[in-house]
Amino acid sequence: MLVQQLSASASMQLGMTPNPITRKTEVNLQAAEMTVGILETLLFKTAGNLNKAEDALLSAAVRDMKLKLQELKK
Repeated sequence: MLVQQLSASASMQLGMTPNPITRKTEVNLQAAEMTVGILETLLFKTAGNLNKAEDALLSAAVRDMKLKLQELKK
């Protein structure tokens, strides 16, 4: 649940999904970097302690958000 909440926040901060309150897509790179950093820390700190599904979910979230963040920084 935490991973999904952080992924949804990062997705919104990266302009991938609209803000549910304003219904506008907004980009906030500083907030997105922090959120992706939290996801990445979570991935490293839980290494070896997750089942395959949990590890796949967290790894995919980190990978996807980092790629989008790099795209937007160009």
